[in-house]
Order: sequence, then C-alpha cells, then structure tokens
Amino acid sequence: SVIVMTDWLKVRGTLKGWTKLWCVLKPGLLVLYKSHKAKSGHWVGTVLLNTTELIERPSKKDGFCFKIFHPLDQSIWATKGPKGENLGAITQPLPYSYLIFRAPSEAAGKCWMDALELALRCSSLLMRTMTKDSTGATADATIEEEDSFLATPWRVQMNESDCERHFKLCEMDDDV
Repeated sequence: SVIVMTDWLKVRGTLKGWTKLWCVLKPGLLVLYKSHKAKSGHWVGTVLLNTTELIERPSKKDGFCFKIFHPLDQSIWATKGPKGENLGAITQPLPYSYLIFRAPSEAAGKCWMDALELALRCSSLLMRTMTKDSTGATADATIEEEDSFLATPWRVQMNESDCERHFKLCEMDDDV
C-alpha cells in the first residue's frame, strides 16, 4: 500500500510520559509500532485519520508538538491492526480520543503536519471512492456531503484492512 511518510516520533501517553514509536503514515491512516520492523507483534495501534483533526501544539521543550484529535471526543482508533490483530503491543496507555506527538525539530514537525494534512485529504477522497449505493455502483457525493461529518455514518467503522483492500482493488483496476 501507499506510504506517505515514516519516522520515529515521541507520543504522549495518558500518564504524561513520552514513548518513542515508529510512525507509518498512509492515506487515511497513521499506524504506530514499537519497532521500525513493522512486525505483527510490534503493532501498537492504528489511528483512523478520517475521524480526526490536526493542530499545532506549542511546546516549552525542544522539538515540535502537534495533536491529532476527534472533534467530538470519540475514539480515533481502528478496531483491528494491519494483520488483523485485536490487541496492540503493550506500551504505556494511550488516550482514547487524541494523541500528542513530538517531532525532534521544527522542520520535522512541520513536515509531519503537511504530510498529515495530505493524508487527511486523501482519506476523504478514499471515503468517497469507497461509498457504494444500493446497486453496488460507486455513489457520486457532492462536495457538501464529502465535507460533512454526518455524510458517512460508517466512517468510524473503517479499519486498515478496509483501506488496504481498497488500494489493492485500485491497483487491479489500473492493470486492466
């Protein structure tokens, strides 16, 4: 599948401590691992970007902080991992509806914010191309519907497997 960006970022847990995690940004998803090897046992969690917003978060320490959050304080997490895992690798507890990240520098942080904005935009396009009507044909969404939080009532139920399946289908369409 398409990878937009990867790197180590520090993630703040609910206990106010920081954990260094390998972050893999894909269109519509941010996958977190304990190791850059991205093995099944190293998966920590997957953030569904189509449910989130992004803001810069001022920091008194070195580095650059930003926050990914759900505007209605709902879960930002996919229910399953990239290989169907039900439970992520044990790290310190992570918040339910937001994550705070620390990049090592302002340049790296701004790069991550730009990439996340791109991935967020891609997720709304992804959602539009995945929407099917009752006949199975792809539904044409208007711009107002596409931007509306309520336009896709199943948006929280989408997981990484759904996205991977979508991209595989798109690759097959390109081969025809």
